[in-house]
Amino acid sequence: MTNSTADFAIKSYTHGLPGIAVKAGNRNFLNEVLRYKNGTAIGGTNSTVYTTPVLSTTDNGDQFYVVVSDNYNRSVASNVATITIKGVSGTFVNTGTPNLARDCHTATLLQNGMVLIAGGRSGNNTLSSAELYDPTTGTFTLTGSLLTARCDHSATLLQNGTVLIAGGYYVGNGLPTITASEIYDPTTGTFSAAGPLGTGRYSHSATLLADGLVLVAGGVNSNNGYNFVTLASAELYDPVAGTFSYTGSLNTARSAPATLLNNRKVLVAGGGSIGTGAPFGSAEIYDPTVETFSYTGSLITARSGNSQTLLQNGQVLIAGGAGANSAAMFGELYDPSAATFSDTGSLNLGRSDQTATLLASGQVLLVGGEVDVIAQQLLNSSELYDPASGVFILNAPTNSMRFFLSATLLNNGRVLITGQETSAITVTQPVPSELYEP
Repeated sequence: MTNSTADFAIKSYTHGLPGIAVKAGNRNFLNEVLRYKNGTAIGGTNSTVYTTPVLSTTDNGDQFYVVVSDNYNRSVASNVATITIKGVSGTFVNTGTPNLARDCHTATLLQNGMVLIAGGRSGNNTLSSAELYDPTTGTFTLTGSLLTARCDHSATLLQNGTVLIAGGYYVGNGLPTITASEIYDPTTGTFSAAGPLGTGRYSHSATLLADGLVLVAGGVNSNNGYNFVTLASAELYDPVAGTFSYTGSLNTARSAPATLLNNRKVLVAGGGSIGTGAPFGSAEIYDPTVETFSYTGSLITARSGNSQTLLQNGQVLIAGGAGANSAAMFGELYDPSAATFSDTGSLNLGRSDQTATLLASGQVLLVGGEVDVIAQQLLNSSELYDPASGVFILNAPTNSMRFFLSATLLNNGRVLITGQETSAITVTQPVPSELYEP
């Protein structure tokens, strides 16, 4: 059949799953196009293009092909196409605009459903201001100010509904770290002093433990603002006493994320050191019953600036980050029962310092970040990780470039995206925040 060809193509999609287009060449010789689904004929036409009905997830795994015949009863079959449904993209829509442009801030979902945005920096200005985002109105309003301006600090929702703000640094005579901590009370909208950290630190992790204590681990310290050291020390905050006390130290000084596991232990994986600049492949487990860290299985790919997300099945997704020479493209899963890491899908775009949010569907939403630590190519893309298939799906783009951002899962299932990198020369005007609608 030299004068007639068959071409079977699946249209690309972003927000939906459109049909399958079947095209046959040289219509002067075309007699009929027969479509088959899983080997069963589903009709014929003499049109050069046929589009099936809109696909749905129930079509996953179905096999389609076409047979094209000409007026001389010669026919040829196309290759078989297997439909793989990876998921449907959500959308990002603009919501209220913050009162100030800020990055390196914290965003905490309060028990009343509002989101506390605290501190950060705007250009060379360290911020003490705080705002509340109201999901019912989509607006930001200023609330009481921090007692100490700070950025790259931690914010932890305590069991009594207040928020612990700890550590960080400020832009002044160099970048000195902060030992002071404070408590935000949503009922009064004010901050009050809490006991100081034993060691000032920023880029640390802060994890609410099952018993209500807060584990603060690792990070970076600079007492004079010019000489920096990565920390192995860890501290526990006691909300009843309002004080910090040292607990067991990390085996490797690092700035890395931490995740509370279902067994009440804490996983700290990867990360980096300001001294070496090289990412770590080691991981550690904190056991609160004995207050010690111990090594667990090693990452397959050393990385820093990665995210950690506890999945509904109890495993932990390690995604993105900067590898030894470039962004880490492959995700990994940590299995607490086996204490091992295993490969999972590959990201569509290598990224570091992104946000990672577990959705109600069990999928993980990755937003923003940067491609290259040196060039700081910012991202307005997002991806979904699907644990059922182990696949990262390129998702809808954000409306603004996002780096040093925050992502907060709201009670209505949407995700609030706010914050963006600000220039040290010209302070960026705040851009509208966004809501991700799954």
